[in-house]
Amino acid sequence: MDTDSIHPLSSDSEKPLSGITFLDSICSSADNAEALRILYNSDGMWPSNKDNGSNPLTFSPTEKSLRDFLDEKVSSPADKDAPADISCPAHAQYLTSEYRSLAIFLLAITFFQLCGSPWVKEPFQAECLSLCVTDDQPNGQWRLHAPCDLVPDTGISDPADSVAALGVLILELDAGYKASWSPDDESRSGKRSHQMRLRRLLREWEGDIIDENKRIARSCLDFDNLVGSLPDYDLPQGMKVPAIIYKYVLEPVLRHNIERSEEFQNVFAAIFGQDDTLPLFRNIVLPERVCAFDARDRPLCQDSLYRSKKFFNDADAFIQCIEEIRGNSDCPTSKGNGKKRIVLLDSGVDREHKVIRRAIGSKRINEQESKSFTSAPWNQDDSMHGTAVAELTMRVAPIAEIIIGKICQGRENPNNTVLAEETQAIDWATNTVKADIICLSLGYRVAHDAADTAVDNAIKAGVLVIAAASNSGILERRARPACLDGVICLHAANGYGCVSEMNPGKLVDETNFSTLGDGVHVLQKGEFELKAGTSYAAPIAAGFIACILSFIEAKVPGLQALQVEKLRRKKGMEAVLKKMSAKDLHGYDFIHPKYMCNWKDSDAVQRAVDRVKKALRDV
Repeated sequence: MDTDSIHPLSSDSEKPLSGITFLDSICSSADNAEALRILYNSDGMWPSNKDNGSNPLTFSPTEKSLRDFLDEKVSSPADKDAPADISCPAHAQYLTSEYRSLAIFLLAITFFQLCGSPWVKEPFQAECLSLCVTDDQPNGQWRLHAPCDLVPDTGISDPADSVAALGVLILELDAGYKASWSPDDESRSGKRSHQMRLRRLLREWEGDIIDENKRIARSCLDFDNLVGSLPDYDLPQGMKVPAIIYKYVLEPVLRHNIERSEEFQNVFAAIFGQDDTLPLFRNIVLPERVCAFDARDRPLCQDSLYRSKKFFNDADAFIQCIEEIRGNSDCPTSKGNGKKRIVLLDSGVDREHKVIRRAIGSKRINEQESKSFTSAPWNQDDSMHGTAVAELTMRVAPIAEIIIGKICQGRENPNNTVLAEETQAIDWATNTVKADIICLSLGYRVAHDAADTAVDNAIKAGVLVIAAASNSGILERRARPACLDGVICLHAANGYGCVSEMNPGKLVDETNFSTLGDGVHVLQKGEFELKAGTSYAAPIAAGFIACILSFIEAKVPGLQALQVEKLRRKKGMEAVLKKMSAKDLHGYDFIHPKYMCNWKDSDAVQRAVDRVKKALRDV
């Protein structure tokens, strides 16, 4: 039978041979009167006449290469966003930004479905994909087609180069430009390399690509390293590749575009028909991923190290002033011994770390009350995240008492138990430890009633709860628990107050505080390393807040009960923090004690007392 004139409709088998369920196919051609229905999964492909329950659409397609719909880089940027008009020749049209985002969305899902498949021989490239424009639909029924050969390819392909080709395609669709090849894109053997091409485009198109797609493209470029560093979760070797594609490509694309579902509703209907023919997109549910923390390493750049050290050096006068004030004051706190109690709920601390060992010996870290809510002891920290958090807290709050609550053993939490452990730990910190401050350098997107209630109860008990905003950039909102009512949310900036690109978008009706968290130096294995993340800004802010509480108790006597209560609430403490912060060019309030007064000048310190009183009166 001559199949050249037959449009095959490929779709997943309802009974996969391998037992692995894949998403419905979205890369197939449309049905026509002679359609050949093909079922496929990771193990094979076979014909079937069984109806899948949908009502296939019929139309006369006109196909052009996807590359024909992309603009030349030298053209006006306005051209690439011109609205498509299907009455004109297909090759003359440039895709709107909406359709380009949709194409990235569809291709990411398709690539995840077909990665490692023997049926796709060529990497996804704009010139190898076709775009079908219908002539009989006034609203434009656009479909992307990927060629699938019915003869499997048993040759060995390079998945890293195929993933890099996808990264190039994402950049092309984001920018709306065609990506050319350069002699620099050839390997020593003279073969064209998608990896070298992607590396060049990331450099040359820096200003044309949104941050989220830049991150995805960099992950595509770093594919081999990501596969090699994947923790062993008993995954078969064949599943590691799709696992990385899912985590670093598909999931970010889904998260970005699922929020645009209303925008895409008409587009989906135009492409796939009515809702009852589109089970794929109606049933997409993002996984409820619980991530304990999401910090990053920075290269040990001397400029960044200098900025970090200067930040802490500039705070020394404030810290020394607080130490002297507390040393000359017998004023107890409402919680007991005169020291502010900061509970750090994180991955524990490493007892062998130089700073931690010294802090335990001097009782700055309360060894008796610290506790683990996991199977590992509180003074063991394989990830070193909690150790860095504790080091930073003690650096800016030398007179505070630190209590460690270990609620996780690493960044990922595959069993999603960290929320139950966090709930127990917050209740413990509130009711048993009697914390002044709880610092949560973690974030998650999953709603959890018990954890939310524990946070709320802590706030009602007069505990100040500090949490990291998120490290996912402006395409994500504040994570939990930072987004909860009553929680003081912290964003990350460098030592000069410039906010990091990892912060979520600034909120209009909220105070947006930042402090050092991007390029902050910590001691690791005897040497300084630079870290980045809102989870490092949170403990620095917590330490400053502990110092401010001590300062107010010692220097602002006679506060009324209502004023004391305000100070123990988000609104009151934020009013005081406003007095020790400066607004940056982006509208974030960068916290640093030097903005309150010259702490070396006793007269200036008295003026700071007056400013605190006024802040509490105005709340």
